[in-house]
Formats: sequence, structure tokens, C-alpha cells
Amino acid sequence: MELTWFRRPAADRPGTLNLCYNAVDCHVVRGHAEQPAVRTGDREVDFAGLLEHVAVLAGAMRGMGVEVGSLVAVALEDPYDRLVSWLAALRLGAVVSTGSTTGLALAVVDRPGIDAAVRIHRGLPVANETCEVDWDLAYRAGRTDPAPCADVAGDAPAYLLEDGAVATQDALGHESWLGQALATLAAGRPLDLTGERA
Repeated sequence: MELTWFRRPAADRPGTLNLCYNAVDCHVVRGHAEQPAVRTGDREVDFAGLLEHVAVLAGAMRGMGVEVGSLVAVALEDPYDRLVSWLAALRLGAVVSTGSTTGLALAVVDRPGIDAAVRIHRGLPVANETCEVDWDLAYRAGRTDPAPCADVAGDAPAYLLEDGAVATQDALGHESWLGQALATLAAGRPLDLTGERA
């Protein structure tokens, strides 16, 4: 699948892009805002709605210090909330941890270029207000300053897989669940989350 690049790769540079832009923004820009983006058991969200949700949450994450290279772990049971959180992190150029959060500290220490960690959850006690946030509170706060897409190097890490491997920004369509979800959205097809679990 052809990626939309902000700056195309060349022999001496990896180019820049944003996976969230490829999955969400480009459809709105191209006039397909009302096209279905995500389906769950009880609702359907178009690309305009998905873009709003993602940009708002990204604004809240940015307010917590999330930036290119930060690590974001998401602890949410609702598959739509989880998807929005992952896309918001990618929007900022952060690295998404798609596995268990138990290895979070190790990932932060061992991965070069990952300089911070934020944990997003819903309905759990906040143990550390400097790096943890409740999803509902974050979303409300982000409405005042939604975030644009960051310019990210194509060979920069995008998300960590459960086996410890790293998918890069230019790896649209990776065989992981998130990789396939991004590819589905980038192709303009609705992503069906019915039956998805944490």
C-alpha cells in the first residue's frame, strides 16, 4: 500500500510521515470525512468523528509531555478507546506498547530514542500523576487544544510488539493486529471492532 509521505525518502535520508495521518487524516483531507471508519457492536464512527477523538486525546497526551520517541502504554478494555489511544500516540510520533504494561520500565530503559512513559487507563487508581492519566479526564482536557500530526522519520520506531520486536513508522500493514488495523484504515475500509477484546 502506498504511504503518504510528508517528505519522501531519499538515498541519504529516511523521509518523514505519520501513521495516524495515513490512517485517519488523509481521508478527511480527500473529502471522505463521512465515510465509515470504525464499527463496533453498538455504533459506527466516520473518519471525521475518529479524527476528532484522536486529535483531542493526542492534545491531552501532548499536555502530559508525550512527544516523538515517548513510550505510551494503554490499559483499556474497550477496543474503540484503545484504538483511539494508540492512534493519538502515533499522531504525536510516540511509540506504542501493544503488549502487557508489566515490562514497561524495561522497554523505556532498553529502547534508544524512547525517553518518557505515560500510562492511560480507565477506572483504575492513579498511582503517579506525572505519568498516569484517566482516559475520561484526559479526553476532556484535550478538547481545548487538539494536536496536529507530528513529522516522524520513516525508520523511527512506531510500536513495540509483545515479542519485543519493533515496527517502524514505514511498516504499514505489519502482521500484528495494530499493523493490520492501520492498513485497513489507510485503505479507507471500515475497521470492525465487534467482538474484539482487551
